[in-house]
Amino acid sequence: MDKGKRIAWLDIAKGIGIILVVAGHIQENEYINFFIYSFHMPLFFILSGYLYKNKEKFIKAKAKSILIPYLSIAIISFLYWCFFERYFREQDVNPIDAFFNIWLAIPSINYVFNTALWFLPCLFTTETMFHLMETKIKNKKILLSILIILSIIGYIYAKFNIIRLPWGLDTAFIAIGFYSFGYWFKRKESIIIQKININLIKKVLIIFACLIITIILPQIAGKMNIGNLVYPIYPVIYITSFAGFFMIYILSNIIKENKILQYLGTNTIIIMGIHEPIKRIALELIIRIFNISLEVIRTNLVGIMLITLIVLVICIPAIYIINNYLPFLIGKKKEKKNVAH
Repeated sequence: MDKGKRIAWLDIAKGIGIILVVAGHIQENEYINFFIYSFHMPLFFILSGYLYKNKEKFIKAKAKSILIPYLSIAIISFLYWCFFERYFREQDVNPIDAFFNIWLAIPSINYVFNTALWFLPCLFTTETMFHLMETKIKNKKILLSILIILSIIGYIYAKFNIIRLPWGLDTAFIAIGFYSFGYWFKRKESIIIQKININLIKKVLIIFACLIITIILPQIAGKMNIGNLVYPIYPVIYITSFAGFFMIYILSNIIKENKILQYLGTNTIIIMGIHEPIKRIALELIIRIFNISLEVIRTNLVGIMLITLIVLVICIPAIYIINNYLPFLIGKKKEKKNVAH
């Protein structure tokens, strides 16, 4: 996020979102999977679009805030996997192929060292595409038409799925629709707030209605996993995503004083980058210590919640170290402490 005052509800929303990301990578429960994947990654594209500002050196700034963390975490994850973890995991992936995929950024088996990293280059591609179009195309109707056409192209391309495109370009065709919605929502937020500025009971009912949509509709229309180009019936992609966003938006405004979620929300890029290797270590330790099968842990709601909590707790020391001693890894400068004279 740009420098300045942080938006409390948005940090809460990102905090909830990153919990769902971690849980989504832990679970192997069909019902939980359908629910989480129906909106959790679109949520991050929407929130990124909400923060969009057309400013000078936009692409350079995004390269610093997105690509530097991506490359830093990807290289560290690759080295850990290449020289240690791959000797304990049964996966037939050539280290050379995995290394080159850092630069190709194609969501595939070659992201074996850290599958969650696909999101960052895809976000950069999406933001760059939107910025170029928003800057060059002044007619809003033409811009909207192009965005719709791109999303349809992305949907059709996913159905054929001949070859995955580098830098998440194939996913970006769909994701730019989410990003554009966030951009639009920011500009209409005051009007929307007036319409939903109702009592708590009605807000809870709206949250419940959105929850039902994100639970039931994917079961009817099909699973969604935008990173793997798995989509339900076309309109459902955006219906569940927008329902999930409004659910999180209203909930985040209700509980916007929650410091834990705010903390997680301000450090999503670190958690996004490091939770996957930590998850694998945590699962292996739990299995060995308590002699519980992996299937039981990953399909049971209690087990999923427990491992999610463990992973997030383990992330906290890493967040502290990176923010205070290694901020360059995420494209930031070390803050200078004021010294009294």
